[in-house]
Amino acid sequence: MTTVRDIYDFLDQLAPFASQAEWDNSGLILGSFMRGVRSAAVCLDIPVELSEIDLVISHHPVIFQARKSFTNPLDPAVNLLRRDIAAIAFHTNYDHCPGGVNDILATRLGLKDIEALPNGVRIGAIEPASPENYAKVVSCEFNAVARYRAGAKMIEKVAVCGGSGCSLLSEVTGKADAFVTGDASHHDFLEAAQNGVSLIAAGHYRTEVIAMPPLLERLRAAFPAVAWEYFDGGCEQTI
Repeated sequence: MTTVRDIYDFLDQLAPFASQAEWDNSGLILGSFMRGVRSAAVCLDIPVELSEIDLVISHHPVIFQARKSFTNPLDPAVNLLRRDIAAIAFHTNYDHCPGGVNDILATRLGLKDIEALPNGVRIGAIEPASPENYAKVVSCEFNAVARYRAGAKMIEKVAVCGGSGCSLLSEVTGKADAFVTGDASHHDFLEAAQNGVSLIAAGHYRTEVIAMPPLLERLRAAFPAVAWEYFDGGCEQTI
């Protein structure tokens, strides 16, 4: 029978857990490596309730920071522990690996001649577009309400980073005309504009969830005896 260890090792080959960011908590978080897996789910975020499965693989870790107690009945970790469901987080190592979140994001946006920076950001070329028009392209592609602030010029080179990528803004300055990421604060938009970069924020959920179905298909192909399912927990609602 397929075990948690078998699936963990497969994921480790795709994107080594040792390559995760130092602040991250990717890997096996709950459960035993020896547990048999007949059914499993893939999701961006683990919901409070799941179907009867043996393992869940999420992008965001179900336990991210140090915890002193588990007393909230709506905490997914409490439910997983109660039902003896193993949990693997496939987070920052999946963000920047070949074929991972940032590659999928760059491909979905049609970037050409894609280059991978050491920090995991992808940069590629597009047909010249105004910041306003390119923000519309991003909004349409991800069915998102993308926020943006225009930089100093037309956009020909685009940098992308799923999720919360604005800490890397200074590292794309001078390399790209626009930076597409998920989250951005007021001050991030100001910093980008001051450095001549058009910053486009399409939402944390929207820029990462696109990478989960491809991961599910790779797992299905590698472990056909496991009954796989996909959970899409949705995102923020807009009025």
